[in-house]
Amino acid sequence: MLIEGHREQTIRRNQIVNRYLGNYTCLGDETGIFRWLLLPGKITGAEFETIAAQQGVQVYGAERFVVGNSCPERAVRLSVCAPKTLDELENGLMILKCLLNEIS
Repeated sequence: MLIEGHREQTIRRNQIVNRYLGNYTCLGDETGIFRWLLLPGKITGAEFETIAAQQGVQVYGAERFVVGNSCPERAVRLSVCAPKTLDELENGLMILKCLLNEIS
């Protein structure tokens, strides 16, 4: 029961991500606890991470996850389950969507 409840909550959270970021490429499964948001334009993940943090939203640039000399995607990792509430998740996604609209 606990695992099924967690799975249902994760699916619900991913549906919210899809609703807010549906016009952007957001990779990941509906049961995943994080998603990869591919960034439009020429902004890097590190740059977007900084801009989002200034607005109170924590995301992680793809550069943090690169191994060796490989070139990172222009993307950020969104933690779907980190926000404590659905309202907190929605507020963060609204901010990210506004930022994305500005850089597109």
